[in-house]
Amino acid sequence: MERLPDQEKAADLGRALRRIDDRIVRQDAQGKVKRSWFQGPEPYLDVFFEEGPRGLEWFQATLRGRCLTWDQAKGLVVTGHTNELSTNDPMHPASKMIITGDGLDRQVVEVVRWLFAARAGESPFDSASTILSRRLEGGG
Repeated sequence: MERLPDQEKAADLGRALRRIDDRIVRQDAQGKVKRSWFQGPEPYLDVFFEEGPRGLEWFQATLRGRCLTWDQAKGLVVTGHTNELSTNDPMHPASKMIITGDGLDRQVVEVVRWLFAARAGESPFDSASTILSRRLEGGG
């Protein structure tokens, strides 16, 4: 698996995230939840946010074969890995499959927090960064 970036490189990647046109992002049929998608300069760097009437409800980030998901309803931050870097199979997938891990990978949480912190002052990055900071401090 590819090495995760240091703080400086993670901040560079965070600043380089570009929003994907909302018209091509699958949205909630009832219109209660707004989903946004950001892609980074690396091939497998994607960030998704879902915002509802009460603010940020869910987010997910994938980077270099790792993933992090937060779900407000479950109150959880979960880390794992993706399979897009797997080339062992000649029919390797063209899209990601996320496999959650058995424990929380604090390094993944820290790197994603650095990505989000690089977008300070922007919603929903600020909210997501705060959630991950609290998680790293042991506050859930």
